[in-house]
Amino acid sequence: MILNLVIGLMWLPGAARASELRNVALASEGSFVSVDSSSAFGRNDPTYGGFDFDCKPSQINDGRLVTDPALRLPHGNRWISQVDRKHPHWAWIGFAGLRTIHRVVVRCSSLENYPTDFRGQYSPDNGVTVKDVFIVKDQKPDPKTMVMEFKFDPVSADNFRLFIDRSATTSHSNFTQLSEIEVYGEGDEIRPQVKSAPGLRGVQPLLIANADSQIQIDERADEIEIRSPWLKLAFSRAQPQIVCLAWDSEGKGKLDINLLGVKGTDGIQPRVTPAYLPVRPLPAASLKRDGNVVRYGPFEAADGLWMNWEIKVGAKEVDMAVTKEATHAMMVRPGLIHFDLDAGQTPIAPFYRPGMLGLVGLPCVCGRRRERRMERAV
Repeated sequence: MILNLVIGLMWLPGAARASELRNVALASEGSFVSVDSSSAFGRNDPTYGGFDFDCKPSQINDGRLVTDPALRLPHGNRWISQVDRKHPHWAWIGFAGLRTIHRVVVRCSSLENYPTDFRGQYSPDNGVTVKDVFIVKDQKPDPKTMVMEFKFDPVSADNFRLFIDRSATTSHSNFTQLSEIEVYGEGDEIRPQVKSAPGLRGVQPLLIANADSQIQIDERADEIEIRSPWLKLAFSRAQPQIVCLAWDSEGKGKLDINLLGVKGTDGIQPRVTPAYLPVRPLPAASLKRDGNVVRYGPFEAADGLWMNWEIKVGAKEVDMAVTKEATHAMMVRPGLIHFDLDAGQTPIAPFYRPGMLGLVGLPCVCGRRRERRMERAV
C-alpha cells in the first residue's frame, strides 16, 4: 500500500501536466480563425469535380478531420482558399487568451492539393508585426494520415498564423486547402477587454450640409429617411446602420425596392475586422442630423478603436466620411464600410470593354470615400 501511494505521488504531477497540454486552437477552447480568402472550389476543375459549398474557414478548428486520403471530395470538412487568388495564403487563429505553445499539427484534406512551403508565425502586438517559429519548404504530408507536425521552442502568444507561400496541386498552383490546424500548448488566461476613454472628442465634421429643394426628410421613431426622386436612404436610430437604399436612375421616384433586402440584414454599416479576432457587434451610437447630413458617433468599432461616420445625401449622390482614432496599434483588414446588397434585387448583366470581359451588378451603385486617419499607437 505504501508503495502504491509513493508511485501515485510520483505519477500525478506528470499526468496533471500532460492533461494541460491541449489543442488550444479549437473553437471549443474559445479560439477564432480568420483566413485570407475562401471559395467553394469547383471552377470546372477536372481533379475535384463539383463545388463544396459546406467548406468554410471555421472548419480549420472545429476538431473534425479528413482522415481518408482516398476521399477526394471531403464535403464540409475543410477550408479552401480562393481558387483564382495567387499565393501567399494564410489562416490566422486567435486564442481565447495568452497560451504557451510549442507544437503545431497541420492536417491536410487532400494528397493532391496541400501546402508545401510555409511558416508558422505569431504576432506579439495585435498583428502589427509577426515572428516566425518555424519555416519549412518542400513539405509532404504522411500518405496514410495526411499529417505534418512541427515542434519549436515554447512561446507565449494569443495567436498563431500559418503563412503559405506555395502549395502542391495537380491542376494549377493558385489555391490551397486544409482540414485542420492544431496548436498544442497550455494556459487558461482569458483575453482582457481593452478599456479606453471615448475618443474623437471635439473633432470637426468632414461633411457640410447644404440646402437642396429636391431633398425630403422624414423623421420617425426608429429611423430617419432622406429621399429625392433619384434615391432613398433610411438610417437606424438604434445603431450605426443604413437599413434602406433605393435607387431610380431615371429620377421618377420609383423607390419601392430596397437594394439592401428585408430588415434584419446587415445593410450598410461600419465594420472593423481585426487580424485574428471576430468582428465586434455594432454598438449603440448617437444619431444626429444636420440638414441633409447624418452623423453617427463617436462609437467603439473595435477594442480601443473609436469612429465617427458621416453620410451626406444629395439629390443624385451620397457621400460618406469616416474619422477614426485608435488608442493602441492594431492590424485590421482593409475596408471600413460594409455593403450587404440583396443579390435578389441587384441582377447581374455582362459588360465588355477592351481587354476585359466580366459581369456587373445592376443597378451599379458607385461611390467615393474620404477618410481622415487619426491613429496613435500606445
